[in-house]
Amino acid sequence: MKKVAIISFATLLLSLTINAQLVVNPYNNGAGNNGAGSNLQQFVQTNLIGSGITISNVTFVGANRQMGSFNIQVV
Repeated sequence: MKKVAIISFATLLLSLTINAQLVVNPYNNGAGNNGAGSNLQQFVQTNLIGSGITISNVTFVGANRQMGSFNIQVV
């Protein structure tokens, strides 16, 4: 009886679904989206590093469309 209750409860938990969405925020050639400023260093500081750490001499080799940040939204 105890095993049946455990299996029933586990089946109920496994049958519940969670929906999630990954939202990608592109760099947009320095347009300053997602709280970032108008240059690469401000974009990196805002989206990757955060406050309390100072960075300098930020460089990126590649197309601007390869950069971005993302937010995860659980629905």
